[in-house]
Amino acid sequence: MAESSYAAMANNPIAVIGPQYCAPNEVDLVISRKVMTLTDGEFIVSDMNGNFVFKVRGQGALGWHNKRVILDAAGNLVVNLKEKVMVLPC
Repeated sequence: MAESSYAAMANNPIAVIGPQYCAPNEVDLVISRKVMTLTDGEFIVSDMNGNFVFKVRGQGALGWHNKRVILDAAGNLVVNLKEKVMVLPC
């Protein structure tokens, strides 16, 4: 019987952002929102032991795009996500 594409990917994982963000085992993460911030949409991502893993900063409402920036524990940019929220008709 042929192996499904999902099973093949599970056996040979592909790093979308980078291999340094891959773990050999499943990792449970906790996302918590920082309540008292001046920036819009700031979240902290930590593991189940409370170790800081990522920070998510977001901007929206005042611009053309909703933006999210994900930083690693050292403050390095991991990924910059942008969603276009307004489209002008042609």
